[in-house]
Amino acid sequence: MTRFKSFIKCAAFVLAAVFCINSALSVLVPKNYTGEWQSPVTTYCGFYDLERDTADLLFLGSSHVFSSFCPQALYDEYGITSYNLSMGNQNLLMSYYWLMEALRTQSPSVVVVEGTFAFDRCGNPSNSIETSTQKSINYMHWSPNRIRAIRALCEIDPEMYSPEQFIPNIRYHERWKELHEEDFTLGEIRSRDRLMGFSGNFRYSGGIKEYQPYMAADGSAATAGGSAAVSDGSPETAGEKMVPAMKEYLDRIADTCRERNIRLILTLTPSLNTTRPMHIAMREYAKEQGLEFLDFNTEVMIREMGYEFEVDNEDKEHPNIWGAQKITHRLGEYLTGEKTGGAALQPHRDEQWEKTRENYENAIKDAELVRTDDIYAYLSALRDERYSVLIAVKGEASEWDDDRIAGELADLGLDEDLRELNGDSYFAVIDAGEVREEESGTEEIRSTGVIRNGRTIYEIDSKGSAADELKYGYSSIRINDKECSVNGRGINIAVVLNENAAVIDKVCFHLGGKLKAER
Repeated sequence: MTRFKSFIKCAAFVLAAVFCINSALSVLVPKNYTGEWQSPVTTYCGFYDLERDTADLLFLGSSHVFSSFCPQALYDEYGITSYNLSMGNQNLLMSYYWLMEALRTQSPSVVVVEGTFAFDRCGNPSNSIETSTQKSINYMHWSPNRIRAIRALCEIDPEMYSPEQFIPNIRYHERWKELHEEDFTLGEIRSRDRLMGFSGNFRYSGGIKEYQPYMAADGSAATAGGSAAVSDGSPETAGEKMVPAMKEYLDRIADTCRERNIRLILTLTPSLNTTRPMHIAMREYAKEQGLEFLDFNTEVMIREMGYEFEVDNEDKEHPNIWGAQKITHRLGEYLTGEKTGGAALQPHRDEQWEKTRENYENAIKDAELVRTDDIYAYLSALRDERYSVLIAVKGEASEWDDDRIAGELADLGLDEDLRELNGDSYFAVIDAGEVREEESGTEEIRSTGVIRNGRTIYEIDSKGSAADELKYGYSSIRINDKECSVNGRGINIAVVLNENAAVIDKVCFHLGGKLKAER
């Protein structure tokens, strides 16, 4: 009996030690959750939470993919259930092993792979950045696929990778110096229903004028099947060479899909860095393998989608949420047989995608807020408990007489009528629909406090024209020690998304004249 009790105590101690070590390691592994880009936590943990055999389609690739294809839009419009397993700078080796991992629990009819990372992006054999590869591998369950992926990376690129890099307590042993809120809230983050791997960028470039769509190799929309033009080796028609290891793993993806009777579609998404030689190489590869190929950069495709780079791209390489809607709609047409392609996918209902619809609607609302210049619509949109709103006046904010604006501010719960400030300083802090602070005065005023249940620190400062001899004034809104005020003359506003502390917008409405917005 004594030995049995000792054994139980030892076993309990070992289990407790394992639990503590595992918890510590889960804290140290980066979550990459606070920015606008996709997080491996929400992408991969969300995937493992899917019910078995419910995804009709899987997307694989880099940030070009998670910013271009929106599973919720595909479901809402076409009834197709899909999941986006892409990650920033994900090379085709990791795309292959995520496909193999996904096939343990899902039986997709279609797989879509983006081809940008078939070509040289990083100047090394694995065509990847080490920190980005870690994002793709850290949240893969420990399985033969994860072990094989690690072994393959170390073999292909031994100068960059060694096995100990993939042991969290070695790779991240110094991260304790830079831990953030999200590092301690993994369970909370994981429990949130997200956007099935999609990341909706809110910005738009506004400066891309040099882009010229290219003609497809056969003069069509570059949807593969039979008639791809063959390169004659001239500079105009030669295909770009693929990175050897990337071609090997693209071959493996193609072979796996063929063995499992999965329809594989290769794509190139809208990007100024995508070239006609890349298009030719991908098209010839698709023809050799008997695959379908959709290039969203060709003249015909751009015209059919009504795609405009200046408003539909977040930057030179990535679509924003409005561009993603156009790309996803075009893919939906193709998949359902409204355009040429393979066997059409049939629409059906699934509660998992029904539950995430509200998340997508909120993402659209956030995106529209960022480009709203109409002060009435903007103030109305701020009545949302998902936001914390910080307002600081600079200079003179009473140079207007508008009952509607006053009404919108009152609907936010604010007491002060800014038309009566007469040059006074003014600030307000609204946390999840509740006014935390509101103050005005003839001198410069400032305050420090917390929002988001004490998790985010703010410092706010306002100097009206009455407190400044030059009448220019001053505005500062610091959130977690980062300046978030435009510091324009008028009403300066910073909007924080309470879910992840991201500052989704910084704007100043100039109240003199036409109430124009400055960002």
